[in-house]
Amino acid sequence: MPQEQKPNPYLDRWVTFRHFFVRKLIRHLAKLEARKEFLRRVRAVHVTIQNARDLMNAHQSAKTWGEQSRRLMKLRPEVEEISEDLKASDSLFVRQSEIIDGLEGIASYLAKAGEEYVRSHKQSIVGTRLARAFLRPST
Repeated sequence: MPQEQKPNPYLDRWVTFRHFFVRKLIRHLAKLEARKEFLRRVRAVHVTIQNARDLMNAHQSAKTWGEQSRRLMKLRPEVEEISEDLKASDSLFVRQSEIIDGLEGIASYLAKAGEEYVRSHKQSIVGTRLARAFLRPST
């Protein structure tokens, strides 16, 4: 209702809608845009994970595994941010809590994969140093 509209002191522009349905339509369009942006972000994460998995399976080399593991480690903060943004939004999706649980599961999986990478990387560095020490000619 026009009489219910009050200017927000934090905005520098104010629009008054004469008809209630216009205001409702604007809110609906904003919600649709927020959904599309969320889905774009989730799709980008999905594509990155899928590409990393495909490369790891195709090449099966230590170099590729290391490169893709680091790529996935960098992705975890983005997944956590998407989850937090969804928690802060007001009912963007019908089954929003399930989506949040799924995102948190992905973030947890990526964290465990990162820990495995760090452990394996440390072991390979120690092994390389030991091998070099044994192969070094004695003087």
